[in-house]
Amino acid sequence: MAKKNHKQEDKLEKEEGKRYFINEVFAERKFLLLREFANKKGLIYVDQLNDYIDNLKNIRGIGQKKLNIILEKIKNPELTIKVEPIHLKEIEWETPIERVFRGSYHALLEYCFKTGRTKLKDLKTLTLEEIRSIPWPGNAIYKSFLKKLEKFGINPQESNEPLDLDKHPMGKLTDDVKLNKAYHNAHVSNLREFLQLGREGRLAIKNYGEISENLLRELLKEHGINLEDFENQYFSKLPNRNMDLKPDDILPNMKEFLTQREYFIITNRAIEKKTLESVGSELDLTRERIRQIEKKAVIRTNIYIGPIIQKYAEEIYNTVKQSGGKAKLSNLCKNLKCKPESVNLITYLAGYKDLRTEDDLIFIDLTRTRIWNAPSYDFA
Repeated sequence: MAKKNHKQEDKLEKEEGKRYFINEVFAERKFLLLREFANKKGLIYVDQLNDYIDNLKNIRGIGQKKLNIILEKIKNPELTIKVEPIHLKEIEWETPIERVFRGSYHALLEYCFKTGRTKLKDLKTLTLEEIRSIPWPGNAIYKSFLKKLEKFGINPQESNEPLDLDKHPMGKLTDDVKLNKAYHNAHVSNLREFLQLGREGRLAIKNYGEISENLLRELLKEHGINLEDFENQYFSKLPNRNMDLKPDDILPNMKEFLTQREYFIITNRAIEKKTLESVGSELDLTRERIRQIEKKAVIRTNIYIGPIIQKYAEEIYNTVKQSGGKAKLSNLCKNLKCKPESVNLITYLAGYKDLRTEDDLIFIDLTRTRIWNAPSYDFA
């Protein structure tokens, strides 16, 4: 009796082995609607779809082309459907890029505009390194663009040129969209400048965290580069920075490299002089979380415009010190040709010179020294 049961089980296993699961055969994203339909009907195996062919034709979102692929795979679940490149006529190659790539491809369109590419045929000259360097809004758009190029028969190749820290951007090192985006947000000219920001500096950049830092270290190891060699090495001159900012220009300039939330926290803490608890209640965040965001925003600000802040902070500090540690804020603003808000911001950002303002008075408060632990740059 036991032997008979085993034979029946073996027979059932063999029969089941011939059947294919719908979720495995139609695992691609483009078959999502089909999988949802099968789930609602309680279907598990591909052969069960044979009884619902007429229903498949009426599923909204499944066109004739996709339906034909589904029917072919139902007949032969092991069939691999290859996507043939679209054979474009010469006139189609003349199609403007913005007509082919719309919506979420704004970063691509901006890059093409900057590099003088206007028509579909111009994308043939794009290198993989260039594509990676585009500040894509997300990994899905980046992958989608590569797939579209493949359909057009365009296959950008990876450069075999050895990595040059003084020449190449992050795109030479990786196709990780988040890491490339952080590199772009740092506004640096090459990989060496990015590495010279130091760990603290990189962690202050938008879209960059511990995961990105660890990934960067692994990528550099593959090229025989030790990231530790660049720690505590900073620029003698930061690239692409406006070093001629006036005091009143500092706050508007900060919008370029701070997030909306960081900007809100800085303005409320520095200019409105609100407490951590007060700002936290407005953003529905804890006091500690506000402090963390505040610190990171201040560090990033010093990375971008540290020399300007230090310059005005020293000037303000020396003026107040020469006046016996106290001075009129209105007189100081008249000499600097700026608003009191700008002085408040500068004294707040330059915490190591803990200058305080109160009504029309500015003074040096040695009892409450604030230290941001920001990198100390040598801007000789």
